[in-house]
Amino acid sequence: DLLEAPQAPEVVAEKGTNWDWHQHVGLRCLRALSKRVGSTKAVWVCTWGKLGAFALDAATGHEFYEPAVAVHKVVESAHAGDTFIAAFIHSTTKGANVGGALHLSSAVAGHKVGQVGFSGLGNALRNVEYQEEEGEI
Repeated sequence: DLLEAPQAPEVVAEKGTNWDWHQHVGLRCLRALSKRVGSTKAVWVCTWGKLGAFALDAATGHEFYEPAVAVHKVVESAHAGDTFIAAFIHSTTKGANVGGALHLSSAVAGHKVGQVGFSGLGNALRNVEYQEEEGEI
């Protein structure tokens, strides 16, 4: 159990390197939490800043990773995780699968770090949803 085991080294992804995201500490923690809680219906999500986000669907055992969206300039990173989770909840309640919700949430969180505050993030969410519907992303 990862929660009781000695601290394992974190897998670090560096630009241009090939890495196994399945071994990242964030995903290992999701597995341990899922096992400890025992829920067969939960979807566990873990954001990891500029690296991206991980998810584990307890019902299927499927694991997901979505890289963070690169932004030209980080203006304000405060509440980017909150924005990510809000977009994730929104998209799953609208019927998105876990992978699709991670993708959309990463894009909206990318918009958030490129601006101060939350103004216009609803539009960013709708734009990403539209682009996905049209097959543009």
